[in-house]
Amino acid sequence: MSRRLGAAIGLLAVTGTIALAGSGALDPGSRTDDSPSQTGPAGPGSPAGSGLVDPHSPDLASDPASPAMGTAPSIVGPRSAVTRGSSVTLTVELIEDPEGRASVRLYRAERVIAEARVQGDSAVELRDVPLKRGRNIIAATVISAKGESARSADIVVDRDDAPPELAIGEPAAGSVVNASSVIVRGVSEPAAAVTVTGITRGQVSPVTVPATVAQDGSFEAMVELAVGPNRLTLRAIDGAGNETVASLLLIGGDGRAEARLGLTSSLFHIRRLPQTVSLSVRVVD
Repeated sequence: MSRRLGAAIGLLAVTGTIALAGSGALDPGSRTDDSPSQTGPAGPGSPAGSGLVDPHSPDLASDPASPAMGTAPSIVGPRSAVTRGSSVTLTVELIEDPEGRASVRLYRAERVIAEARVQGDSAVELRDVPLKRGRNIIAATVISAKGESARSADIVVDRDDAPPELAIGEPAAGSVVNASSVIVRGVSEPAAAVTVTGITRGQVSPVTVPATVAQDGSFEAMVELAVGPNRLTLRAIDGAGNETVASLLLIGGDGRAEARLGLTSSLFHIRRLPQTVSLSVRVVD
């Protein structure tokens, strides 16, 4: 059966958070090189029984200077995604049965990062495709007896494993608030989801309040307070799923006014009388 040669790629997350349909595998740790990751049965140029494809094998390598053979693959799903994980899986679907032996090849920029043999199925899954920290621009081709097809449209995967900023502006820690509620303000990462959790007045279980986050990352949330110590937990989560947690202790007052007296001096010597004394009164509600 003759079908048009091409490929379709689906992405999905297997670790961390990724905003794509498909599956995923990033390079472990802080690896940022472009070393290939391959899957599939052993072939010429591969160690016996290793199951790997050598992307430099003469029988599969194409001449970079030669024109592309075949229609460019099409990419299924979102064109961009963000993940904090260290792995991504790509699935390439063949649209036409290749002539003779064939393989699917993945590129990041101009480097081959993964390659797998076609086993006769209409789809090829490539696991543990390495991603470097930051932006990864990935494309796919199909290599057959005709040569190497044109590249697919790019997929962009941003690897972000840095926790978002979370700074509390006001009120200051330890402040006494003689009100039933208070506005907590601060700064986080733009587009991050910020929440404030605490025991509110009249409640026995923690209540979580979502904060309003502006485009510059500044946020504010109205939180109810109980009388006495209030330990608030602030949590910021960015688009990749990275999380930062901070705490804030506030003292909820009972709302009663309090007068505090102060004297410039509390000791008086008879011989120095008359003597001037200043009296101050501070009222706190």
